[in-house]
Amino acid sequence: DELTQAPVLFQHNISVMMKRNLGHVKGNTKLHVILGEVGVPFDMDLGGHNQSYTASTMALDRTIQAVEANDLDYVLWNYTADNTNECGDNWNGEDLSLRTKTENRALLVAVRPFVKCIPFDLEIISQQFDPSRITKQYVLKVQWKGVANTENAPHAVYMYLPHFHYSNPIISVSGSPKSTTRYDLSRQTLIWENIVKEECEMVLSVSNQITK
Repeated sequence: DELTQAPVLFQHNISVMMKRNLGHVKGNTKLHVILGEVGVPFDMDLGGHNQSYTASTMALDRTIQAVEANDLDYVLWNYTADNTNECGDNWNGEDLSLRTKTENRALLVAVRPFVKCIPFDLEIISQQFDPSRITKQYVLKVQWKGVANTENAPHAVYMYLPHFHYSNPIISVSGSPKSTTRYDLSRQTLIWENIVKEECEMVLSVSNQITK
């Protein structure tokens, strides 16, 4: 733990610690904070070319969930052209690339929904995505800033909703009864529109419809 300088054990505690530490990085600033070179090593699992990357995939998900919980922007280390399982990124012993010469890694957690465009007077409180469950639930929490929405300002939030996870999404909204949603399948874009100013926190939730 960066704040307490004490070791942290067990997955849940590690997740809580990472969210708290990244929240400390952002602090009370109203500025956008961008984290550069976010990633995890892909040599965390023992094995050869057919390894599952389970530990690395879980670590990457914990990392991105901590980023999303604090509404931070980040640059994901995703491509080193000559990455191989044997030599990694061919620099300094690192193996951080999602893509190698022969395969893509950790796409289950690297491909995830996110906000593409939001009105200037709305702010994101947090985003949360759980790729480990079959429903693949995504939750976006937003609130109005303390400024008036001008006549020309957009009243819609645009989100990337990938086919990779969602084949038949179920969408629900709370705290914004007059708003509507529509899903542009061809562009993998969910549009939350007709949002009017409310005093409360507004929440949009997306999950997969499970068919028997």
